[in-house]
Amino acid sequence: MNRIRALISKRINVKVMALFIIVLACVLICTTAITNYYSTRFIKEQRVKYNAQVMSQTENSLLQLNNQITQFLNNYNRESQYQKLYLSNITNFDFLVMKQQIEFETDIKKLIYVNHLDEVIKDMIFYYGDQYMFGIGDGVLDKNYKISGTEWYQSFVDSKSQYMVYGPVDESYKAKNTVREQVMVFFSRLVVPSSSAFKTEQKPFVMVSVKFSAMKEMFEQLISGSRGIVVSDPEGHVVYTSNEAYADLKIIHDKEYFKDLTERKKDYVTYTDQDIFITSTYVGKYNWIISTIDSSEELFKDVDQLVRTINIIVFAFGVLGVLIAIFLIKRLMMPIYVLNHLINTIEEETDTYIDVTTNDEIGQIGQRFNQMKRRLNELNKKMYLSEVRAKEAQISALQAQINPHFLYNTLDNIYCIAQIEEIDPIVELTQSLSNIMRYSIDCKDMYTTVGEELKHVENYLNIINVRYDGSVRLVKEIEEGLEAARTIKLLLQPIVENAWVHGIRKKAIPEGIISIRIYRRADDMEIVVEDDGIGIGEDKLEILNDSLSIFTEEIRTPKNKGFGIALINVNDRIKFMNGEGYGVRIDSIQGAGSKVTIRLKYME
Repeated sequence: MNRIRALISKRINVKVMALFIIVLACVLICTTAITNYYSTRFIKEQRVKYNAQVMSQTENSLLQLNNQITQFLNNYNRESQYQKLYLSNITNFDFLVMKQQIEFETDIKKLIYVNHLDEVIKDMIFYYGDQYMFGIGDGVLDKNYKISGTEWYQSFVDSKSQYMVYGPVDESYKAKNTVREQVMVFFSRLVVPSSSAFKTEQKPFVMVSVKFSAMKEMFEQLISGSRGIVVSDPEGHVVYTSNEAYADLKIIHDKEYFKDLTERKKDYVTYTDQDIFITSTYVGKYNWIISTIDSSEELFKDVDQLVRTINIIVFAFGVLGVLIAIFLIKRLMMPIYVLNHLINTIEEETDTYIDVTTNDEIGQIGQRFNQMKRRLNELNKKMYLSEVRAKEAQISALQAQINPHFLYNTLDNIYCIAQIEEIDPIVELTQSLSNIMRYSIDCKDMYTTVGEELKHVENYLNIINVRYDGSVRLVKEIEEGLEAARTIKLLLQPIVENAWVHGIRKKAIPEGIISIRIYRRADDMEIVVEDDGIGIGEDKLEILNDSLSIFTEEIRTPKNKGFGIALINVNDRIKFMNGEGYGVRIDSIQGAGSKVTIRLKYME
């Protein structure tokens, strides 16, 4: 025994060392990968949230400016006055007309000032053709400049829209001795009345030019620390960048990268490589894509330090764990390994036991093993008897399955004889009873359709009406499409049976109407079963509704709950399947009838 223990001890030490080295290496690799992954993802998520917030503020500023300009064009698109002052007096400018023109221009400048747009609006141009354009604002228009030949004019004509934003563009339409700068141009179409003698082939418009420098100020709010910005259009043309190097990034010119933005599938998209982390959003009013660019080195510089610290801690605890494991294995696991070695020599022999010669841990385990072996032999004998009995029970169960089929066949025989003898009530009774039994006994699925539930109710009421000479009339009101909806099986028939047994049948003349109304309520379905029976007293109704409001997974039977077991059974199944917020509610007026409302989840 000592030789065996020494041999096993040596093997255990080697295995433990090898195993823990492998485990430690795997732990370090996994820890590094997991820490990197989750730390990087967390930092990205926080950066995206922050970038989304600041970009949203910039986007709101841009949209606010767009709305102000559009509102300004809406409120002061005085076409008729402009035509009267300029177009109808092209060759005859008298003093009064000039005075009116000056007043008109003064009014527009005042309106710009009142709308707090004087800091951003540079010019306002009325254009009825290359020969008939007039500007209000800074600088003088170049009378020889052909606006109709510009790319932005053609884009406006092709857009077919009332308003359009384009830019930035250079003020090339101004005289050469005028200071020119980049502007954004906001267009609004003008219409020449058919009664006007003025004719032109160009598309008239009024244009407001906004200083692009005002928009740069909005963009520069996004720049901080190592974060830069690029503004481009979906075609990859750079409108503005805080660093010229960003304009050459391939991803900025990748249409597929921005596809989800421009098609409105996502509000933001991100891109990461070893050097940069990009967050982008789309501003549809300007047809711009705003991208913030963060340095990956700055963004993730703390992750490497965190990984190194965690690896050092894991390695230290790993080494400590190896030492503790070797110590514990020698003290605690050695007897198990020795026992396993001994078991391997007797596992094929059922009558062989361990020869115990010592009283130490191995000896005690050997004694327990011998006791276990004897008990296992006894259990094996009992198991054999259990298997024999299980097979007998299986045979009995197979035989029991014959009975329902025998009953179905018997009912079918009665049905055929009744048809031959032309006994219609028995035909109807046997057919309805056969349908009810098949529907009730079939346990393959706990769900069915609303239509199948209604057929089950009709079969039940057919039997009642044959027995009581047409005492119950069924009225159905089903919302279109709900007959195909799925519902819990055996839901309606117990409620209808309750209405007949406890309501209509107890009337002086046992006749009445049972109505079933089924509606869709958003994600839920509501079923209302109403009868004109004798109703329920207030005390009993309160007790019943209290029982229905309780949710329990225990099976409640007539022995522990008494009256209303059908309602309670249905209610418990609904709450178990759908949750606490669903179930059955009953309203009743004694002497006038009862209404049962069932609320459950809608299932297609």
